[in-house]
Amino acid sequence: MANNSWSDLSLPILNLIAERLSYHDYVRFGAVCKTWQRAFLDGVQFRRENNSTWLMEYGCFDIRGEIFSILELSDLGTNQNYCLGHLVTQQVKELFVDAKPCASRFGWLLLSRKLEVEDGSRLFFFYNPFQNKVVELSSPLSFRNKVPQHIATFTASPTTSRGDCAVFVVSKRYNHVYVKAKELAYMNGTLFCTFHSKSSNTTLLGAFNVALGAWDMMNCSVLENKIRCTRRKCSKLHQVMPRNYYHLIDVPCSEVYLFARQEFHDWHAFEYIWSANKWLEVESFEKTFENRALFHHCLNKYADYIDGDLETNCKPACDILTSFASSNCFLMTSVIQLVPEVGIMDEHADADDIQILSLPSQPSVSCFVVVEEDMTRKERERGSGRERDGGEDGLGAGVEKR
Repeated sequence: MANNSWSDLSLPILNLIAERLSYHDYVRFGAVCKTWQRAFLDGVQFRRENNSTWLMEYGCFDIRGEIFSILELSDLGTNQNYCLGHLVTQQVKELFVDAKPCASRFGWLLLSRKLEVEDGSRLFFFYNPFQNKVVELSSPLSFRNKVPQHIATFTASPTTSRGDCAVFVVSKRYNHVYVKAKELAYMNGTLFCTFHSKSSNTTLLGAFNVALGAWDMMNCSVLENKIRCTRRKCSKLHQVMPRNYYHLIDVPCSEVYLFARQEFHDWHAFEYIWSANKWLEVESFEKTFENRALFHHCLNKYADYIDGDLETNCKPACDILTSFASSNCFLMTSVIQLVPEVGIMDEHADADDIQILSLPSQPSVSCFVVVEEDMTRKERERGSGRERDGGEDGLGAGVEKR
């Protein structure tokens, strides 16, 4: 035994050690040798399944030709902060200057960076802070609008051996269609997207079937009876059409939820049931979201509680916030919370189109294959018409309660 090295420790023992390490030590643990790296990769899955929540803050600045960067991680479970110093290597550090986070899943952050060209092209790339690794997509995406506004998400880890990672971008451009894309969620070959029209105060929920290349639309007004506050005082205060809020939340490799509420009243959650093609209302938050934290995308970029309506004394059913906390994922703001993606909405965008960006099996030499699908005004109105006709054939038109 005296002649054996530390690299000879069995994998189960190394896994037990790795599970007990803080993030700061955990990163160094995986760099010792190949055997310890295997335990490190096994531990990534363990840490994804536990309830630990992380907060990431990053910055990258070009000051007089010299690039400065910083990456800090906070373990909200232990209140420990870790400064990891420089982002990635000097060779790719320039990618992060003025880069905007778009989405995060499976421990990877998807970012985009505007290129210095006149056609509004943007370069998309992935970053994993746990491995300090970058996967750059070499072919930029050219937008028709020189000042593009966009939201994006992706389907799988860019380093997956299956080679099935695809990036979806919904870009907003100025034309005759006065709706804007708000949030994206992807699950099982379907891209869910919410569209909002400020003029009519209407929110549509679209489902884009990737294989068929077709949209199915539902007007979210079919949920109004479920989320309307029935208290008499509230009814008097909100005789004018109240504002409804909708948020798409996806749990990677699990479920898709639509959170909805009216003004400052109770939150309601609807889960999409694939077999029935319906949205079913979640009956109990406590049972459904046990051991989960939910975050509110507030102005100061940090999680906080949702207050009730002081005039009517209406309170949320529980302190529901607008996105799941899950280890190894992020929230797209300047301060990145480790939670699944929340779409970024631009107030000045008036329209949208969808582009599918496919990743080949070798992401290090990847290029975009762009397919455009315009969702026409007729298709949008078809979603509204279904609701007026009783909503029998729209996406999830039958909203039930479990």
